[in-house]
Amino acid sequence: MSKIKNRVIGFLSVIFIIAGIITVMFSDMEVRAANRLEMPLITLKRINRGTGVKIIINKNINADGYYIYISNTQNAYSSYMRNGGDYYRHIGTIDQNGTKQRTFTIKGLPKGTYSIKVAAYQKDNEGAIDWDTFTYGNEETVKIKSAKAVTVKEKDYDFSKVKVGDIIKFGSYEQDDNMLNGKEDIEWIVISKNKKRMLVVSKYTLDCLPYNNESESTSWETCSLRKWLNKYFYKTAFTAKEKSMIQKTKLSNKGDSATGTISGRNTKDRVFLLSLSEINSMKEKLKAKFGGVEEALKCSPTAYALVQSNSYYDGDYPYFKTQTGGDWWWLRSIGSQNYQAGFVWPWGNVSPYGYSVANDHIGVRPAIYIKL
Repeated sequence: MSKIKNRVIGFLSVIFIIAGIITVMFSDMEVRAANRLEMPLITLKRINRGTGVKIIINKNINADGYYIYISNTQNAYSSYMRNGGDYYRHIGTIDQNGTKQRTFTIKGLPKGTYSIKVAAYQKDNEGAIDWDTFTYGNEETVKIKSAKAVTVKEKDYDFSKVKVGDIIKFGSYEQDDNMLNGKEDIEWIVISKNKKRMLVVSKYTLDCLPYNNESESTSWETCSLRKWLNKYFYKTAFTAKEKSMIQKTKLSNKGDSATGTISGRNTKDRVFLLSLSEINSMKEKLKAKFGGVEEALKCSPTAYALVQSNSYYDGDYPYFKTQTGGDWWWLRSIGSQNYQAGFVWPWGNVSPYGYSVANDHIGVRPAIYIKL
């Protein structure tokens, strides 16, 4: 009798254990179902007379943050769509409590139709993004108008008394990140000068772009940044008179890598980046003027360039740019591998070994030869 009783007790115990497990499973499923992210919904509102857009994210109770993506097929070199094509680009993260309506504002966009969508996510117990929780919403489109054209009066330039180390104004580019007040004058530092021409480099990094759109073997001759500088930047930053003063120059690229990497053929460019040999000359000529070699190479980003960096990278780079007052900036010279390019650190040190050419947190500091 006792054996039968024990078996019954054992059987009932197993039943209770199984029931407990099932209860826990269903309870866990209910918790996960309750915490499951809803599809994020957005409303797009045009601002600044139709030249920008405010992205309004509706309430999503369980979201810890959002990623915002934008695409269009019309502006290959706009500040938000570098590569062109039907291509999504992460332009911002709103990492706050999702119980409140969130907004993200883009002040200015080139004319065109843009597709925008948002992904909601949750964080794990350690506070990191749980990529398995990513939930995408539907695409919404917005049509952006052209900003009102600003008539630019041709200026007269007299650089006869300018000396090495002086700062001049020449051309214009968006710098204060306010599209409605027009472009600002570009400031340039004079690196060298003779009777026929002078070499100048921008005082600040003016934008933030990859050396090459793809992480692949490249050279100055074939990289996408060279095309951007000599097409988009040259076309938009200078008036007709200023363009006539910019000299198309033969640049030496062969053998300029500090590690012996093949750097590609020589090129003829109107706008370019400085090479290793050119900045070595620059720092020697300017170190007395700026108080040291590193100070001569240190370069701050404009407000616009900093926004481009913040838009594309969520790590420590924007922090360094604001805390050190300096910016990374690309060199023309290839690094230790053909998929790397040299650059200058925010504190003015040179890295000849380079960074991956596809990195888009490094600033662009154009250089030109002005005919005298």
